[in-house]
Amino acid sequence: MSAYIDRAYLELLGHLPVVDLDAIEADAPGCIEGTIQAMSGYADSRLRKRYVVPLVSPYPEPIRLHDAALVTASLYLRRGPQPAGEQNEAITALRQEALDFLKELADGKDGLAELPLRADLQTTEGVAVGGPLAFTSSDPYAFLDEEVASYG
Repeated sequence: MSAYIDRAYLELLGHLPVVDLDAIEADAPGCIEGTIQAMSGYADSRLRKRYVVPLVSPYPEPIRLHDAALVTASLYLRRGPQPAGEQNEAITALRQEALDFLKELADGKDGLAELPLRADLQTTEGVAVGGPLAFTSSDPYAFLDEEVASYG
């Protein structure tokens, strides 16, 4: 299993102060790395029905960002939320947004990200990376002939 983020990414975009991350790591060595692995595995489990997982590097930034949100929420609970703090609601909303994103991405109807489809889904609807994206012809009016032929 591959982890889509690391401690440095979590410090940069994880919404938990580095001091808190250090305290969590001191209290339970390996907890942060284990949480990162677990949340990346959770993302894979949501995406597995449609996409080839684990994803290969470079990982899509939306996946990394939402994975960091899930790790942050989990570590925030580990640290202990502040009673009646506004941050509790913000972290809960961040977690829910990440879960909703993964659910929507796994559904795959609207093409939220370009991830490689599983081989058995290549011919069905979904986002497929690669393939012809344009057509060229030496005759500037060839498209009209093809359009007329398609109606005939």
